[in-house]
Amino acid sequence: MGVDVKYSFDDMGASRIFRDLKRLGELVLVVGLVGARASARHPEATVTVANVGLFNEFGTFRAPERSFIRSAISEGREEIARKYQQQSTLVVAGRRSPVDALQQVGILAARLVRQKLDSAPSWAVPLALSTVKRKGSDIPLRDTDAMRKAIGYAVRDGGTRGPTLVEGYAA
Repeated sequence: MGVDVKYSFDDMGASRIFRDLKRLGELVLVVGLVGARASARHPEATVTVANVGLFNEFGTFRAPERSFIRSAISEGREEIARKYQQQSTLVVAGRRSPVDALQQVGILAARLVRQKLDSAPSWAVPLALSTVKRKGSDIPLRDTDAMRKAIGYAVRDGGTRGPTLVEGYAA
């Protein structure tokens, strides 16, 4: 005569919370010039749109640095941190997936980068006279709109070179 004991345990959602937080830590958010638009050949160069962005972001031996990605993220770090905290809270509450949470942070960060690029005439080193003559414009960072259209975000799995789970471009 054996005794059959049955029990159940309700962890009140703790296992889901731990699983989602672990998943959030495995994901990477990349913001800047991303995806197919960044990998495309720049319409006025022999390199990609991402390469042109890199040359502008860090400068070259002939052109000064005109950082629009790093500076936008640095200037918007408090707003980005608040958004991340808000989204993390939604993940813990079970109202947002980890991927969707990072996507929301990416949307904000990409918008800040695009705003920084759009305001370049007010902060960027002015173009050289020879460049103004060649371009027909004195607006820095705006030859063709290719860089502007490539500003976006990507949520990747397991690192910056991991598979892209979702990506989008600044509105």
